[in-house]
Amino acid sequence: MQTIPDLVLDKLNTLLVVVNNKGEVEYISNSAKTLLGFEPEELLGNNWWIIPRPDIDEGLAVKEKILSIMMHDSYRVDQGFEHALKTSKGLLKWFKWSSAMLQDNKLIGIGIDVTDKKRSEQRTLDINKSLTEKNKEITASLNYAQKIQQAILPNDNFLKRNFKDGFVLYLPKDIVSGDYYFFYENEETKYVAAIDCTGHGVPGAMMSVIANSLLKEVFYNKILKKPD
Repeated sequence: MQTIPDLVLDKLNTLLVVVNNKGEVEYISNSAKTLLGFEPEELLGNNWWIIPRPDIDEGLAVKEKILSIMMHDSYRVDQGFEHALKTSKGLLKWFKWSSAMLQDNKLIGIGIDVTDKKRSEQRTLDINKSLTEKNKEITASLNYAQKIQQAILPNDNFLKRNFKDGFVLYLPKDIVSGDYYFFYENEETKYVAAIDCTGHGVPGAMMSVIANSLLKEVFYNKILKKPD
């Protein structure tokens, strides 16, 4: 039958571990059964650093860290370090540990199961990585589209040559633009067109390409002269 402290630790998804000054584990709470699938007796002594560890070297490194805390920081409370432990079924669970020294030169460690939080963080990292990669691809495509759009825009030397105070202010909002300008001249007349196509960004930019083709058709093939 579980005691009240054991029930509390189970409900809180918490492990309680006591380590002596030789690095041997003297006590592990019964919550190890629920959280790791091991009987507490299986993990006593040096087994705590080996059996539930994904990697033995990593487990021994944690042991050395704990011994260092006990030797050099006798009254220190260490908060917030995280380690993964392996369950009896081979699954990994993450625990966030805090520790404190007891009066008899023993260390008590309290580990809270933060596996769900770690998985959520990893999912967020994976999503952010995927979004970043897709954003790079989209931005690269837009930058290439910008070069294509800029290639069809006329040179502003036309304005500088024909109009004393002529200039172009062209500030696309989304790399590519639905705004468009067009210059044309023949023996009789000079034409300047400022065009705002329906939409902005990629849809507007596509419309600007169509507008460029239509205006060239008007001037070069149909030879129309009046704006209306």
